Amino acid sequence: MHDYTTLDLVLHISNGKFLIPLKRTADILGLESQTIRNRLSENKFSLSPVRDGRSIFFQANEIADLIDSMRSARVVPKKGRPKKSVSCALKNHRT
Repeated sequence: MHDYTTLDLVLHISNGKFLIPLKRTADILGLESQTIRNRLSENKFSLSPVRDGRSIFFQANEIADLIDSMRSARVVPKKGRPKKSVSCALKNHRT
């Protein structure tokens, strides 16, 4: 059995290219390309773009690092009904 890293998988998806176009990056991250464009314009996207004329690319290693950080930051909710304080905090966070 092979132990593939996230970078190996991203490079496999991108056919070995280190600079990945915006649309392909959106597919890898499970986002819409317009969402990435919006976040870039608001300086709220954690990846730094590489521009070639009008085209936007992202580095494969940064995409892999972002995926790894998203996976480690994932919180598993506890079973059962949440406490009142938790449900109020979630309600206030969504608005």
